[in-house]
Amino acid sequence: MGYLIHLRHLDLTWNRDIKELPETICNLCDLETLNLNYCCGLHGLPEGIEGFMNLRHLYSIECTSLHRIPQGIGKLTGIRTLNRFHSGKDWSKLGYLKELDQLSGSVVLKINHS
Repeated sequence: MGYLIHLRHLDLTWNRDIKELPETICNLCDLETLNLNYCCGLHGLPEGIEGFMNLRHLYSIECTSLHRIPQGIGKLTGIRTLNRFHSGKDWSKLGYLKELDQLSGSVVLKINHS
């Protein structure tokens, strides 16, 4: 990933075999759009997600197994699109969103009750 540091858009749509994203993906500091739609096997986002300083759009429709949302997502204050947020059983993760004042449209909050 080191050679792609100026990449602005990464579309991984329909990559059902991806289980996790490498931490090195967070070195893509110019990334503006990350599309994870229909990546059903993805278990979570990297812990160093705050490295996506310029991320504006994070799409994750039908990522039903995306349960690990790192706290660093709250530092992505320029994010405008976050169409799905999984808090799992930990409702306190909703606090990660309090500084994201650029969000527009709608966010689906997925909360597991069991």
